[in-house]
This record gives sequence, structure tokens and C-alpha cells, in this order.
Amino acid sequence: MKHTMNTRSNRDTRSHMAQETLSILENGYYTDTKQLDHTAGQSTLNAFKYGLS
Repeated sequence: MKHTMNTRSNRDTRSHMAQETLSILENGYYTDTKQLDHTAGQSTLNAFKYGLS
């Protein structure tokens, strides 16, 4: 039972991180825990969108 709960928690954590990443890519910025906005540079956005080569 503990293994199942741990697996579920890991999956939820990864899902949340993926949703945050997609939001950054869509919006071009993120807000940190101090409510400060940080802009993702165009090269960073391109790296996520097209992959690193």
C-alpha cells in the first residue's frame, strides 16, 4: 500500500511540474514564491520548443 501511495505522489508531482513548464512556455514568464515575475528569454523558449541540438 505504501508503494502505491508513493508512486501516486511522484506521479502527481511530475504532473504538476509539467503543467508549470507548459505554462511558462505558453506565457513566456513565471511568478516565483515572492510574487516576482521572471521572463524566459527567447533562446530558452526556443530550446524548450525545438529541443537542444
